Amino acid sequence: MFTLRSTKLLIVLLIFGTSITSKAALIELRTSNNAISPSSEFEVSVWVSNLGTDLLASYDIELGFDPVKAAFSSIVFDDKLGADLFSFSDHLPSSSSVLFTELSLLPSNDLLARQMNQAFRLATLKFTSLHSGLATFNIISHTLISDMFLPISATTQGLRVNSQIQDVASPSIWLLAYSLVLLMVLKPREKVVLGDQS
Repeated sequence: MFTLRSTKLLIVLLIFGTSITSKAALIELRTSNNAISPSSEFEVSVWVSNLGTDLLASYDIELGFDPVKAAFSSIVFDDKLGADLFSFSDHLPSSSSVLFTELSLLPSNDLLARQMNQAFRLATLKFTSLHSGLATFNIISHTLISDMFLPISATTQGLRVNSQIQDVASPSIWLLAYSLVLLMVLKPREKVVLGDQS
């Protein structure tokens, strides 16, 4: 026979057992090109997955980056929360991070229709490469809210982009040395005319 204490304990175990066994969502940074050409634009997209039965209705994400290696230029929000017509979205860039947010105005049924896939993209950010080396991108902070106005726990995964920028303004020292040697070899020799020694 269950007592009041055992009933309370069972409820606590059910509640915390569900939260422990449920998987956290994943916020992931992706790019279509990990090798960036000199001074070119490249995209970093923000994906979310492993939501389970939750529907994402709002989020705040701050993406950090190395300002020495990359510069932020623009952001485009996807339509999984409603895009321009059915959501409020905004972003606030700084020298080393971009804070962006979106709040959906759609009912749960419409969110379900848009978020049927296990993983979907939230936004795409454009950057310009500045210097050679690995450019690191990571999630500094995040908040995910479901359609039931409940927080969704999540883990994050950052990204590294290899920027292979060469200094095209200065020729290679070896090429310069080779050109000098070639110039000396091909330069016509002046004829030496000896004077009359009689």
